[in-house]
Amino acid sequence: MSSTPIFVAVIGVGGVGSAFLAQYDQLRERLSKQSPAKDLALILARRSKKQVLSERYGGLAVSEIPKMIEESRKPYLPFDAILEFLEKAPGKVVLVDNTSDQDLAKSYPKILGKGISIVTPNKKAFSDKLQLWDDIF
Repeated sequence: MSSTPIFVAVIGVGGVGSAFLAQYDQLRERLSKQSPAKDLALILARRSKKQVLSERYGGLAVSEIPKMIEESRKPYLPFDAILEFLEKAPGKVVLVDNTSDQDLAKSYPKILGKGISIVTPNKKAFSDKLQLWDDIF
């Protein structure tokens, strides 16, 4: 059975992000059993000053993310470079924003404009100016 790849990028791996990552493998297993099957590949995990990414879009081991981020010595890429990386993924990309970062929320229209979906508990984008709401939708 072939599956549809969905590439997942997680920004914010603190409290909410860690809870998401704890549920990620269960979600991945459940989606792989659907028809049509979907295969999740975690390609980015980012926190305020460090990140890990799968340069070849292969999936990162969720259980290793905290250690990988802590030991990461690679340069922290600017957000536009991250968007370029995500935009080049060979399939659908979902950005999971687990932050409460107003600036990231304000960039949702730009992210969506690149064909990247967003999943977030971040209320900032939806409690800002009406223009941001309109730009998102």
